[in-house]
Amino acid sequence: MISPLTTPTSDGRWTPRLWGTLLVLCAAMFLDALDVSMVGVALPSIGADLGLSTSALQWIVSGYILGYGGLLLLGRRAADLLGRRQVFLVALGVFALASLLGGLVDSGPLLIASRFICSTCAESIEKCTFHTFLDSE
Repeated sequence: MISPLTTPTSDGRWTPRLWGTLLVLCAAMFLDALDVSMVGVALPSIGADLGLSTSALQWIVSGYILGYGGLLLLGRRAADLLGRRQVFLVALGVFALASLLGGLVDSGPLLIASRFICSTCAESIEKCTFHTFLDSE
């Protein structure tokens, strides 16, 4: 099924709306990559500020990986049932709120939970992003 959002003009050129869509989707993917890399760099100061052990710091990273990999099919299925645009927007909004929560928490378990929620939303964002352009061919 070809989406009108991702359909080039009859002469093969991309419309401004298609370029805008690509820019928004790339920005969302960049935010996910930035989120992953920032936590890796900030782990020592997170551990010092929250008084977390090395194993608790590992759970901050593992919680993200478990949410992302463990619920990998969820984003695609939700997008199929509810629509890519709706799932993308909801996931992006929840990702932003969970990231804000993660920045404001003062306990390890809440940080791990917010990272898990972020990863689930990031997975949904990725699936919607890739399949918006892959399904248009």
